[in-house]
Amino acid sequence: MSFGQGGPSWGPGDSRTPDWAALAEASAARGRRRKWLFIGGGALATAAVAAIVATAVITTDGGGASGPQKSASELPAPPTCPRSPRRVPPSPRSHRRPLRTRRTT
Repeated sequence: MSFGQGGPSWGPGDSRTPDWAALAEASAARGRRRKWLFIGGGALATAAVAAIVATAVITTDGGGASGPQKSASELPAPPTCPRSPRRVPPSPRSHRRPLRTRRTT
């Protein structure tokens, strides 16, 4: 106690000492809560950015309701493939003669 202002009333052997285990547990709980708040805030921010980007993509020219609307019958037909596989001629590089090495005797 300093100058009668009061001070910690616990001391060695006093029954009013703080419960250090409870204080440590409370500190750990605050840390866990803070960690989960950061994780939740990050997930919320990510979802907000994704929503903004999706909205921007949909509302740009050429997309969404303002873009060209074609039904499936108006689209061009897919290209037809031949029924039997064609033989593709080999490339000109495959006809090169192998390089000859000189023999030194």
